[in-house]
Amino acid sequence: MKRLLAALLLVSHSSMAQQFYPHDNPTRPFDVGVKQRKIDLTVITVEDPIKACKEVSNRFNFGWTALSNSCAYWTTDFKECTVILPKNTTMHLIGHEVLHCMLGRWH
Repeated sequence: MKRLLAALLLVSHSSMAQQFYPHDNPTRPFDVGVKQRKIDLTVITVEDPIKACKEVSNRFNFGWTALSNSCAYWTTDFKECTVILPKNTTMHLIGHEVLHCMLGRWH
């Protein structure tokens, strides 16, 4: 009974995560909701993105706790955004970080 309950809890948690985070599914369309917004975008590729993202978090006191192999940070008016990516990356990772630039903190 405990195993069944644990499995049910895991499945329901996973389905809720899918429901609340559709942006991480690379094939699921969604409404971005941003119209005619201009952003100055800078993309930096680095050998050690985990270290670079941690340094950015510490410097600007973002409070990121998870180690991330990419990140995006922006000015308070959201007009300038910088993306840090590993030198060897994927289209999904690029799109994920650029979406942060477009929407801000959407996680």
